Amino acid sequence: MSSKRLIDQGRQGFLNFLAHVGALRGELVPEGPPAETRFLRVEGSHHYVYAHDDGLYEPLAELGERVTKGQAAARIHFPDTPLREPVTVYFGGQGEIACRRVQAQVRRGDCLFQLADDDRQYA
Repeated sequence: MSSKRLIDQGRQGFLNFLAHVGALRGELVPEGPPAETRFLRVEGSHHYVYAHDDGLYEPLAELGERVTKGQAAARIHFPDTPLREPVTVYFGGQGEIACRRVQAQVRRGDCLFQLADDDRQYA
């Protein structure tokens, strides 16, 4: 899975590395403030979304997005039976998407999303 944001972050990190080892000269110019450390907690089965059928997975939410219980998470498409309507899978809880499946082909039981909440113990 790739995005413009990830590519930009990787490029900036690589330039920082080259400057750190002396391969580039000049001052490093950060693109923004450093990220803050966050502690997240996965609390139970409601923080997971699984495929109910074999098929092709179409995510309807992005990594880092906050979602609510009952919100559509993904659609499973069935290329072997093209007249069959896609099945929508829903989030069983609320939280931030901490992990999202990359591979499009899914089998029943494959994890599609993992949610997490801020761990208040460390906040």
